[in-house]
Formats: sequence, C-alpha cells, structure tokens
Amino acid sequence: MRLVRCFCLSLTVSLVAFSHANDPLRYEAEDAALTGTAINSSAGGYSGSGYVAGFTDEADRSSFSFVATEGVYSLVIGYRTPSGEKGFNGELNGVGFSGMFEASSVWRRFEVGSVLLEEGENTLWIGGGWSYYEIDYIELLEVEPPAPPLPVDPTPVDSLASEEVKSLLVYLSEHYGKLTFSGQQDVAELDIVESLTGVRPAIIGGDLIEYSPTRIANGSNPNNHTESLIAQHDAGMIVTLSWHWNAPTDLLLTEENPWWSGFYSRATTFNFAAALDDPEGANYQLLLRDIDVIAVELKKLQEAKVPVLWRPLHESDGGWFWWGTQGADNLRRLWVLLYDRLTDYHGIHNLIWVQTIENLEWYAGDEYVDLLGVDAYPEDPRDPQTSIWKRFIDRFDGEKMISLSEFGRVPDVPTMHRLGVWFSYFMSWSGDLGAAGMPDQAELIRIYTSSGVVTFDELVSPDLDEDGLSALLEDRFGSSDEDSDSNDDGVLDGLSVKIGYTPFEDLSAMLAFFEASEKRIELRSGSGDLKAQVSLALESVASDIELLKLRILGSSDLENWSEIDFLPSAFKGSEGSSSLSIQLTDGERAFVRFIAEQR
Repeated sequence: MRLVRCFCLSLTVSLVAFSHANDPLRYEAEDAALTGTAINSSAGGYSGSGYVAGFTDEADRSSFSFVATEGVYSLVIGYRTPSGEKGFNGELNGVGFSGMFEASSVWRRFEVGSVLLEEGENTLWIGGGWSYYEIDYIELLEVEPPAPPLPVDPTPVDSLASEEVKSLLVYLSEHYGKLTFSGQQDVAELDIVESLTGVRPAIIGGDLIEYSPTRIANGSNPNNHTESLIAQHDAGMIVTLSWHWNAPTDLLLTEENPWWSGFYSRATTFNFAAALDDPEGANYQLLLRDIDVIAVELKKLQEAKVPVLWRPLHESDGGWFWWGTQGADNLRRLWVLLYDRLTDYHGIHNLIWVQTIENLEWYAGDEYVDLLGVDAYPEDPRDPQTSIWKRFIDRFDGEKMISLSEFGRVPDVPTMHRLGVWFSYFMSWSGDLGAAGMPDQAELIRIYTSSGVVTFDELVSPDLDEDGLSALLEDRFGSSDEDSDSNDDGVLDGLSVKIGYTPFEDLSAMLAFFEASEKRIELRSGSGDLKAQVSLALESVASDIELLKLRILGSSDLENWSEIDFLPSAFKGSEGSSSLSIQLTDGERAFVRFIAEQR
C-alpha cells in the first residue's frame, strides 16, 4: 500500500459542512492539514478514504479548520491504538485539551466531552502527547449545556466517622455541582497565592512523606508538618493530606535513585504483593510499621478535631509509584489493609477517604472510598478536563463526588462549569506547577475571584442545627445555653462556638482577630498622598474597640515589614463595623497588613 508522507507547517484546510439540526458534523483526518504525519489506508474499517498515522513527535499533528454556529458541542475522535493506550493533546481555538486513548487494534470512538465553538471559523488540531496513535476523523454535535452532577449521599464509608467528618462531607455535598472549592498544596504557597490574587485558597494540602520511616532513617525532618496543618485548620481552612510513601525496604540507594526518591517504582525493588501474601513475614511487618508511624500523625489531627480529605496510594494506575507496580487487584489489597489498620486497629475516624486514579479498573470499591480524585498536569492549564470528567461522571454520578485532587497550575473553573465539569475542589501543586506558574496573572485573578470558586474568605462553618449547637456548647462550656457567658469574656457562648474559637481567653479581642488578622491590600499611587479606606468588618460592638491594639505593618516586597504610625483617632468604630483611614506618602507601591491584638 502506498504511503504518502506530508509535511507542512502552517497550512490549514477550510472545511464547511451543512447538516440538519442535531446531525453530527464529521471531518475526515485525511482531509485535514498534516504536519509530520501521513495518510494511510492499510488498516481496514476506517471512515472516508483513509486515516492519518505517523504521530511520533510532539510537533506531529492533524489540523482542522471549519465553520460552525456558536455553542456547546460534543467532540468525538475516531482513533486506533494498536500498540497500547496513548495520551494525546489537542487545541481548539487556542485552548488546549487532552485525553487518553484506550488500547485498541480496531477503530473506536473517543468522547472528549463538551467543547465551546465560536461563531464562524474554528480551528482544531490533534497531536503530541504519548504519540503512536492513528486518527480517522473528528465528529461534532451541538448539544445542550451539560447538567450539573446529581446529588450525592454524604454518608461516610466509615460507620464510626467523627462528627467533623460528617459535617465536612455534608458541606461539600451541599455545594457539589454548584461551586468548586479552591485549594493549594503546601503552607508556604498560601502567601504566594494571596499576593497574586488578593485572596487565599479554601483548602490547604499537606503530605506525610517526611514521616516515612525509611526517610527518617536517612535524616529527613518533618518540621512539625502535622502541627502546621492543625494551625491552618484552626484558622478556618479545610485540610487534605497525601502520603508519598517511601518504600519500607529495598531502596536502591544509588546516585540516580537516592533514598529520598524511594516512593518511585524506579527507586526500589520492594514487592508489596509478595509482602501481602506472607502476613507473618518481615516485609508485611514493615508495611504495618510504616502505617503505624503515619497513624501517630493522623491521631494528632483527630485529637485536634481536624477532618482530613485523606488521599493515600494516589496515582496507583500510573505505575510510577511502587504501590502501582503489582496490578489493580493487589492495589486493592493494600488499600484495604491501610483502611482496616487505620480505622479498626488504630481507631482513626477523622478521615474522608479519597482515591486518585485515572483507570477505573483500579477503583478500591464503594465501601472503601468516600470521594474520587483526578490528578492532571496538562500542557495548557486552560484544558477543561472534559474527557476524564465524562468518564468519571458516567461511572459515579449520584454515587461519589469527584475532585481535581492535583492540578498543574490553576484550572479555568468558570469554563469548566460552562462545559458541565463540576469538580468538588481543585488542588494546585506547588512552585512552577502552582499559582506562580500561571502565564497570565489577570487570568489567575479572574479564576480565583469568579463567583463559582470558593476561597478562604467565603468559607463558613457548617450550619449547626439545634442539637449540634447544644452538643458543642455542652462540650466546651458545660452548658447548652447559647445566650450565657460562661467565662465572663463579654461574648455569648453561642457566638464563641459559631466563630470557631476555643474559649477560655478574652474573646472580645479574639473576635477582631478572627475577622481582621492578616487582612492585606495593595495600595498603588502616582504621586502625592494616597488614602485608603479599609473595612475591617469587626463582629463586635464599639466598646470592644477599646480592648484592641491595632498594629499596621507596611512592606514593598511582602518580605520585609515595618510599623506604620497612625493616629488612634483615625480608627473610628461603630456597632457592627469599623474602618480606618491611613495616609501613605512614601513610595509608589505598598502592601499593608492589619493585625488586631489584645491590649
């Protein structure tokens, strides 16, 4: 069979199709513009006069140009992958998308999900990714905007789950399909997000990696990581935790694979399936040892009443971590061991069990998983993840919530919502794969401040019904009377409970701290004086102002801070709110931090 190899860099083929309403528009790959790829016809069963093969390089692609009516469309790709499953990339009108073709030696249809087409000419290309796939056609069908996911029963899989877990699951489920919670990995990244967007994420992500015994044995230092997460929870954040579990033994300890890479499959020969087969063996006992060490940290969180979105053994189906090297059945065995050891043996019940997978054959089971997670690192952070969302929602709609448990940079949540993609929350990674890696700060701000994204300042304590409030009052004050002031701090017990602060200290000051701590704004000026009116929104009466000392710190770089003098008379309080006018004359730019303290 003659193989025609085509090379072109910028040529596109304009395709115009006429169809009846609700008829799909099909564009043959052999009619598209080809870059580094080739038209072939050796594999039978294709559509049209041929198909496109030769995807071997990131720059290889098939490019389509077509005219359409503005709207939401479903996108289907006809493909073949005779050498196994393959990831692919694409771009529609300058916005990236991606997906994973399942292995198939015959022609199959891959549902990308919903896409947005513009009025008039649209351009779309497919190429790159893992390469070594073949493309037959693309097909577009105008559809109604996808419906949000069905409601999910928030009952935890752990029948002894804590009240905090139950409340958080209810809270997340009430907003599922309506809002997406923002999240950021690593405490150190929170200030970066706030400096770039003006707001803080709702969820903080941690990792128990440094507590792994084979890391401790080599000198790692967890640096009180658990305690720092407790502090973030006490400040009002939601906590999620993963565990990059360093293999319990059999680390390679080479220059290419040092001890600190021991969670990667390339860095260890540890066979956990063999360990599970021998419960009396040394390696099985090492599995238990490691789990028991992690249980110590999880118990600290439980004692502090911190519900945790617990995400162990993540990305198992990828094979790059040692817990993903022995197949789906053995992964499930390890998951059940971890679940039983933590819940039944250690009595840890503050965990919401999140499983992160891409291949649904690796699912641990309804009785062991509260919530599903997807980890995605697309080339274009605007990639709406429609294909994997569709695969997960087709399987779990109305049964389990789905989250974007890791994401490279920050997803375009408003566009996702328009396309019917409603992840419960997203968790940006750190460094260049976090908010700082976004190519456009204006886009980052647009996402974080959009109405569909929940940030820290928008979090509220889960509603307390009468019984729940009474129980908390009894626990903290020994009385269920919310109108009493048991510790004579000038604040009613009911209000103390609702704002989430432990009593036993003067809450007239703490009230202001709760609302005003670390309120940060950026002031910009041309020349001369600049006045800024800053609302502190204190939940206190005017008399409480006398009990507060307000410090104002200024900075030009968010690192070095110095006191700013101001006249106490400039601080004017009234019942329900207070404001402060300050005047800055030094410098074109300043950041201001307000801290309320007890006198």
